[in-house]
Amino acid sequence: MFFWLNWNSTRFYAAIEAAKEARRYEPVPRFPAVERDFSLLLADGTKFSEVTKTIQSLGIAEIHGIEATDLFRGKKCPCRKILAAGARHSSEPRSDPDRRADH
Repeated sequence: MFFWLNWNSTRFYAAIEAAKEARRYEPVPRFPAVERDFSLLLADGTKFSEVTKTIQSLGIAEIHGIEATDLFRGKKCPCRKILAAGARHSSEPRSDPDRRADH
């Protein structure tokens, strides 16, 4: 037994083309992103924005985010503060994953 669906071919093909255009492909990085925590002993007047600008000025393209996670001020170092921060870094996918820089 056959069922015949009466599709409006113009709408059907337009929907197929729209679905093709809606698909997006983004290459998966070879290695997953890594988050690292670090602590800095800073002068009391140092702002986190200064720390961020300094890290960004290093020009490390793999660092994608820096955020403050904790701040500690203790009695033993009154003019200093300890800033705990985290950085997220990952490498972009390479065009040729088998190629290595051996030289």
